[in-house]
Order: sequence, then C-alpha cells, then structure tokens
Amino acid sequence: MINSGSRKLYTALLLASIAVLAVSSWALITSYRVNATTVETHYIYRIGYSVRLTYEAKVTPSILYGNNTVVKEGTPLYIKLLKGINVSLRYTFTPSAQDANITLRASPALMLKGAGWSKTIPYGKVYTLRLANGGSAGLKINIDFSRSLKLIRSIESEIGVRGTNHTIVLYVPTKVRIRIAGINTSRELTPSLMLKLGGDGRVYVSKTQGSGVIADAYSVVKHNKISLAGLSLPVRLVRTTSTFATIASALMATACLIVLQKGRKSRKDPLESFKGKIIKGELTHRSSPQIRLLSLKELIDLANARGKDLIIAENGKSRKYYIVDIDAIYYYEQSGGGEDTGNRGNSNRDTRLSKDG
Repeated sequence: MINSGSRKLYTALLLASIAVLAVSSWALITSYRVNATTVETHYIYRIGYSVRLTYEAKVTPSILYGNNTVVKEGTPLYIKLLKGINVSLRYTFTPSAQDANITLRASPALMLKGAGWSKTIPYGKVYTLRLANGGSAGLKINIDFSRSLKLIRSIESEIGVRGTNHTIVLYVPTKVRIRIAGINTSRELTPSLMLKLGGDGRVYVSKTQGSGVIADAYSVVKHNKISLAGLSLPVRLVRTTSTFATIASALMATACLIVLQKGRKSRKDPLESFKGKIIKGELTHRSSPQIRLLSLKELIDLANARGKDLIIAENGKSRKYYIVDIDAIYYYEQSGGGEDTGNRGNSNRDTRLSKDG
C-alpha cells in the first residue's frame, strides 16, 4: 500500500515520463527523416569524352541509286551494289584543367566472320593524335567491301564451307594516354562498325560509339545536423539520445502505472468484504471488556466469522468500528476522518446502542 505522498510522487513521475516519451519519440521520428551522413565527391581531375562514328557508303550507280556513287548513312544497302564504306571517327575531350595533354593511338582491325570461322586482320595504318588542353581530333578509314567479300569467298573455298550469313566488323581500339594535374592515366576506347550480310541480299549496318568521364576523385563523409528547438545537433547524436530517452521513459511510465495500479488495489475498502449489517450508532455503556484490533480488515474478518453486525461511531475526524460479542467488544479506531462507508452494508440504520452492565 502506498500513502498519499507516494501516490502524488508516482503520478508526477508518470506525467513527466509521458512528456519525455512524447518529445523523444518526436525527435526520433524527425531524425530519421534526414540522412545521417552525406558523401561528397571531390575530383582531382575530370575529363569528359565522346567518340562519334559516322559513315557513308560507296555504291554502284543503278536504277535504285541513280547516278549516285555515294549515299548517306541510313540508306538501305545491298551486297551486289555496295563497293565500300567511308568511316569517320571524331574524338572529343573536355578536361577540367588547362594543363591536360592527351595522346590517342588508334589501331584499326577488320574481322571477317562466317559459318563457324572468323579472321581478324590489321587494317590500315596506326593513327596517332595529340590534343593539348582538350579539344577534338578525327580520322577516316575506308572499308573496301568488294575486297573483303572476295576474301570471305576465298576462305570458304579453302575450307570447303559456304555460308549465307557473314559479318564484317571494323574495330578501332584506341589507347588514350592522359597527363593532367601532374598525374598520368590511360583509358581504352573501342568504337566499331558492323556490316551484317543477310541471306536476303541486304547489308545491315550497326555501330558502337559512346561517351563518358575519365576521372580521379576522393570521397568525404559529412555528418549532417538537424535543427531541434533552435539547436543544431548531429543527426546520429539525436538518434542515439532519442532512442535511449524513448526506451527509458517508456519503462519509467510502465513502472509508475504498475505501482499506481497496485496502490489502487491495496486501497480497496475493507467494508466491501463485510457480509453483515452496518449500523451507524454509538456505544454508551461498555461494561464488557474492549479489545482493540490493529486493522479494520481484522475486525471485518472477525465480524464475518462470528456473524455479527458492524457498528460505526463517528466523533469529529475520528471514526470507530465495533462488533459486540458475548465476551467482549472488539473495535478499531480510524483517525483523520476518511470516506463514509456507513451506507455500504446490506441493511443500514441509525441507532444509539446501550448495554447494561
């Protein structure tokens, strides 16, 4: 059983715990709406590049092409009318620093493919291009389609296999060497043009080109802050502190509720367990011996056991409870007033009880 002072203390602790729980939960939810860290990338150098491949086809004048000997990219091509492909490559570099020296070394190669075989041969010369502080440079390569087709037929005649689907691929592996910001680096680029000879007599063209970034960088992890009630605090600190405060305040509130609940149960009025009559009155003659009990519960239990009525006498702020037995008068005195429980019994009546000595 807890007294009035303890009950007030636990109630205050409960209210404080609920307040801390609300604030810490809000801070915890708010902190998870912000990233704890941000990764910042700092470039030592950065070079953007692009490789653009274009072509035009050399054809035989015909009903289809008229008197034209050259047709633009995208024009339908046919094996019987195609003579060659003029390929143009354009390399463009955009460095972040002005002291970038770039050297390109392109080594074209032609690959011929048939039914179960392939043949790669160097094609043309090796090209060396130099760029100071970036810029663009280009080169041109001519694919002799008629000669390539004759080589394919010679290989098939030699191996005794004749196919209907063949592929001619121009690869241009390009070694890029860069010196920028006192750092040497390199990159390999491989643009290509593919001619697929279909069994329907057409030549299907596809190409590979691209763009990208050559860079060297380092990352810095930045710990973010969050503003709460005018204070700028690290997000991780807020998360850790709020988590601890939320758990601790929840446990404290639970403990206070348990204690207060037990206190309410312990304050249950003993008169509720009384089975007999409750009489409000006063004893005037008390010739029988009087025995004082230590608690109202003991008196109630005795009255229930002996089937006696309970007499309640009030005098100012004090209250006495009696049961009158043959051999003695048993009583319990409650000081400081208290709740009037005289109307809780099965049959209540006001009387003045007197007993002759």
